[in-house]
Amino acid sequence: MGVIDCAAYRGGVRVATLDMDGIPAALADPSLFVWLGLYEPSESLLEEVQAAFRLHDLAVEDAHRAHQRPKLDRYGESLFVVLRTARFAGPAEDLELGETHIFVGPRYVVTVRHGSLQSHVGLRGRCEENSELLALGSGYVLYALLDFVVDQYFPVVEALEEQFDVIETDVFDGDSSRETTAELYNFNRKLQSLRRAVSPLLDVVQRLERYEGPPLP
Repeated sequence: MGVIDCAAYRGGVRVATLDMDGIPAALADPSLFVWLGLYEPSESLLEEVQAAFRLHDLAVEDAHRAHQRPKLDRYGESLFVVLRTARFAGPAEDLELGETHIFVGPRYVVTVRHGSLQSHVGLRGRCEENSELLALGSGYVLYALLDFVVDQYFPVVEALEEQFDVIETDVFDGDSSRETTAELYNFNRKLQSLRRAVSPLLDVVQRLERYEGPPLP
């Protein structure tokens, strides 16, 4: 719980692993950018993070409460982006939705995750292996997060298609039963949940394409 990882980067290379006390000095160095990853942080930890990065009150409140739809807000020179992660989990293949809240400034990225810890496994490592792109700074990290989350949707969609094929076969072969009705209801519930997670992301991406605020690297 709390801080998953916090590092300072120079030229796309990790030069320091930071604790909370080390963040202000790293932010004061114009050659560095800081990437802090949090998982379901406490209110007191979020207050420390807010003070260190000078984050907006409303965005921090959203990040603490969770249960947000995908969106993009601008606060001064920073952006606040909410993404929804999705994956199938457990033997019952329940659709597990999580949230990732992203604070992006010219020289920092702060991610606040709610839900499955598995949803971001390996992302930072892959970014660090691609130092030429990571050298672009916080803008690249935002892109990588968007790309990573969207890629996770495809296996979910494929699994839903397979589930629907089974239900459809039962119906048209005359093998439908009360269980089939329950499966159809459960399928529709999963589909609606995924739609609520994915559809608003289109607006987020379109707003990023048209973004005319202070430049991010």
